Amino acid sequence: MNDATLKLGVTGRRHIVPEARAAVEKSARVFFETLASEFSGTLSLYDGLAVGADSIAARAALDARRIATRATIYLVALLPRDRESYARDFKSAPREDGRSELDDYRELLRESDSIVEQLAPLEDPLSGYVWLGEELVERCDAILAFWNGDASIRKPGGTVDVALKALERGKTVFAISTPELKRKKGADGTKIYVPDPIEGAGNLAVLRSSSAPFVFEPIEKGVKRVRAFLRGAK
Repeated sequence: MNDATLKLGVTGRRHIVPEARAAVEKSARVFFETLASEFSGTLSLYDGLAVGADSIAARAALDARRIATRATIYLVALLPRDRESYARDFKSAPREDGRSELDDYRELLRESDSIVEQLAPLEDPLSGYVWLGEELVERCDAILAFWNGDASIRKPGGTVDVALKALERGKTVFAISTPELKRKKGADGTKIYVPDPIEGAGNLAVLRSSSAPFVFEPIEKGVKRVRAFLRGAK
């Protein structure tokens, strides 16, 4: 596979249950470390750099390329708007660690090997994300979805939509189980966050059909299926 290329797109949850984040981050690291050591060729990660899943995947890929023995890993920033307009989606207030979402975004942008921006006039704020989802499916050979497998709500450009489109077009989806903080309205109309159960967070499923059952396995077992995918990509 010395001349092999693999284009991997990322989709996933922004609002991750805090108690599940460490397990999700660990699985992302193991996933990309497996690619870095097992894949001989060029791996391009197409990533929207958003908070949550996107930033977790981007950081894991950048860390993995520092130890890569066989793969050459590139980070491609695929942005739903021009980079400065998109920056307004990120909070500038510092967290407890002294950094902000905006700091993280700008750092990942600097570390990206190339940047693709949606520069066409947008009909509405969400159309850029619909464009991004379609680009991920069209450009990439496989999708990494930070997702618990619940396909009951499918919105254009959302995680479920991207994952199912990829499967419908015969592409493989790697799903890392990622419990979400679901936004709902309280009785007084204010936004509240209801956490998904965190049992099984970070487990991995390898999907090849939207009709096949989701089988999530501990990441250490799941990466065996990632290796099998890589062997099939020869």
